Amino acid sequence: MSYALVKGGQVTERRPGRYETKVSDGATLSPPDGGWTDELAALCGFLPVTDTTQPPDTATTTHDRSVELIEGTPTVVWVERPKTQTELAGERREQHRSALDQAIAVAITDLLALAEYPALPEVPASTLPTIPAGTLTTAVLSDAVRVLRAECLTLRQVIGALRNEAQATRAGAQQVAEALANKIRLDRGDFAHLED
Repeated sequence: MSYALVKGGQVTERRPGRYETKVSDGATLSPPDGGWTDELAALCGFLPVTDTTQPPDTATTTHDRSVELIEGTPTVVWVERPKTQTELAGERREQHRSALDQAIAVAITDLLALAEYPALPEVPASTLPTIPAGTLTTAVLSDAVRVLRAECLTLRQVIGALRNEAQATRAGAQQVAEALANKIRLDRGDFAHLED
């Protein structure tokens, strides 16, 4: 809740403090534990401020906020004024930075997509060998299991190596993209990323 002190037709927007002076007799009042109520604040000349919606800005104008006494009620008033050159330049910088950030985000996404490994192709069932009926013996199955275990171990090692390489490639692409983004920013005079 926003309050304004109203004295002699003058309006000052502020909240009641720890101690305030009662208008009627000059006695000192302080708020209860729950804080100032509208009724208690009014005894010291404080009235709630009626808020109003800020009108939309245009490309060349903005609005300053003030509080005025309207029909005995402190009310937020918005006064239109031309934007300053500093405000206009700040808006242009912000629009430029936003467009640049979007372009950089697209470039980083594209670079990272280039670093992704394609999915391994599926092996068509028609290329798999067939085993004639009656040829599977315990010894043959045992040998097959041993070979499959060895192949699985090799495949796990190959997949692990591919994953490591893919991660390294992604990290490299990320570094290249970030360096490129920083160079673009510096070339265009945007030094905000250096301020952190």
